[in-house]
This record gives sequence, C-alpha cells and structure tokens, in this order.
Amino acid sequence: MFNMNKVEFENTGKAFAIVDEFMSPTWDALVDEGMISSYEVFTHAWGDSYNLCFLIKAESHEAFLKAWNEGIKRMRDNVPDEKWNEYASYVIEHKDNLYSLRHHYDSNSKK
Repeated sequence: MFNMNKVEFENTGKAFAIVDEFMSPTWDALVDEGMISSYEVFTHAWGDSYNLCFLIKAESHEAFLKAWNEGIKRMRDNVPDEKWNEYASYVIEHKDNLYSLRHHYDSNSKK
C-alpha cells in the first residue's frame, strides 16, 4: 500500500514527530510479528507536493487487509485522541493506492 499525504511545509516536522512517536512503532511491531513484510516512511527532495508518505508491503492483498485492520485498531487504542486529531489537521490531502508487484529484481535476488 502506498499512502501519500500533503502537509504544509511548516507542519512537516510536527507531523513526522507524531508518526515517529505513535504510528511507526505500531507498524514496526507488525513487521516483527510477520503480518507485513516491511514498513517505510519517506518524504521527497523534489517532485510533487505529497511530502509525507508510507509504503507498507505484505505477501498478499488479503494479508495487507488483515494487517491494516490490526494496525489501525492498535493505533486507535494507543494514540491519544489529541495526537490523532493533530496529525489529521496537518494532512490537507491524501491518496492511497494498493499495488500488486509484478516484477522485482535487486542485487540480492536469485534467478
């Protein structure tokens, strides 16, 4: 799942601080538990105005949906409402996309 968010430049540090403190630990735990393959948070050096982005990889669409539900549940249980609302106030626009990987090759891949 690729999630991209627009955050005004002056609020990016505050938004990333909430992600780092409250959201990333949840997704990192789901990686450690094997529910998802990886979790990444990134921004951009140039390009469009989507500047707070997430990439969550799972073995299948079904596995992602199960992990997504669990991750959202944990965050709603553990992120204080004021921090959840503060983060939401910084995101002025977002879009989500679910992609299926058709090909992957890197220096660690074996044929």
